[in-house]
Amino acid sequence: MTLTIAYATGGDEHSASEYVSTALVGFFLWGTVVFVGTCWFLIPLVTSLAALVRYLRRNMGPGGRDRRP
Repeated sequence: MTLTIAYATGGDEHSASEYVSTALVGFFLWGTVVFVGTCWFLIPLVTSLAALVRYLRRNMGPGGRDRRP
């Protein structure tokens, strides 16, 4: 990702500090992607699955309300 950003900025010669700053930008961009993905998708998915398992254990288990005779 660093090289892609560096090449996209144009020019053939880049100093080491430009590569370092580009690497840091890439690091923070990936961190943002992971953070947003975790907050918007993973946490709701895990809590929904936990609620479903809790519901099924409570209502479908032995002596549960939804058990049919």
